[in-house]
Amino acid sequence: MKNLLVVDDDALAREVAAEILKEADFRVFTAADSDEALDALRRGNMDVVLLDLVLPQGSGMELVPRIKAHNPDCAVIIM
Repeated sequence: MKNLLVVDDDALAREVAAEILKEADFRVFTAADSDEALDALRRGNMDVVLLDLVLPQGSGMELVPRIKAHNPDCAVIIM
């Protein structure tokens, strides 16, 4: 089972995505902002990050290099 992190500040969008992806046999983790996302990345090895482009602390694009520094093989999908 692959680990997937959904990062979105919109709680409804985050939870809907998480439920759909759980049904697709992913182990899903969620984060509402960049800090929570980085904490989740430190706690577990993510295979995929589904990343909102607009986050409270800035752009999702700004988070991509930090994700890749932690795990270069992690796929990042920006939505």
